[in-house]
Amino acid sequence: MFKIMHKGGQALMLAFMLAMACESYADTCQLDTPSQAVLPNYDPSTGYRSQYAFTFRVRAVTNCAVRLQLDRLDNVGEMKLVGADIAGLRLWLSQDGAGTIPLQAAPNDLASWNLVAGQVATYAIWMSPLTQQWIGAGVYQSPIHLRLVNAAGATLDERDIVIAVKSEAVSKVTFAGGGGRIARLDFGEISAGARRNAVLDIWANTPYRIALSSQNYGHLQNARLRDMADTKIAYTVRLSGQPLALGVGTASLLVQNLGQTRHQFEVELGAVQRLLAGEYADDLLITVTAQ
Repeated sequence: MFKIMHKGGQALMLAFMLAMACESYADTCQLDTPSQAVLPNYDPSTGYRSQYAFTFRVRAVTNCAVRLQLDRLDNVGEMKLVGADIAGLRLWLSQDGAGTIPLQAAPNDLASWNLVAGQVATYAIWMSPLTQQWIGAGVYQSPIHLRLVNAAGATLDERDIVIAVKSEAVSKVTFAGGGGRIARLDFGEISAGARRNAVLDIWANTPYRIALSSQNYGHLQNARLRDMADTKIAYTVRLSGQPLALGVGTASLLVQNLGQTRHQFEVELGAVQRLLAGEYADDLLITVTAQ
């Protein structure tokens, strides 16, 4: 069968070494996991943090004692997903649905099992984007690395899993102070050149357009007398120092800023001679649209 049988000592030694090698790598376990975990779209205007479970399986081909390790985290319980915005999207990773047990930054044992051939164990990593991240809209992704090691520290199986999240293009607007969505500018006794102002706080992760729509086309209208002369007061509007013409009903301003921007909104009355008595008012609708 072998032409080198006359060198029996060498043949016996070779067979012994092969047997020892098979003995050292007898444990066989496999990771059963997708190559990508896609989280639901991220909305930075939401004030609460949602948790999502990424679940995978560990399958024993033979009897095996294994430990699960994870690496490529930036800090304890935290990693940065890379995308259009250099700041990245920060993600919280934990071992529980409540998010109270963070994953460690360096490779550490997350779990260990003693499995018999054919047995399957499951494990879940909980992921949650941190709230109020007004970064540029787009897709953000980065990999984590899972590894199965045996008691001797030898790697039995390993996988890269790409974590991906899409940050929606969104904007949020409120009036400063009370943080409400309605403001009232009261001029009291009307006089030419009188000014009143409000402050708009806008958060956005994409360029946005501010549109102003005037019910009375840039005039305060007498509330009782609408179809008579001398029942209107013209006024002008400035947004962050830029005048906007409301004579056609709607005017708009494109803003490129990301994150939070504070806009000064100013109204100035025009001439008020020969006016009929009464209360004068107009409704302005402010609409902010992500571009």
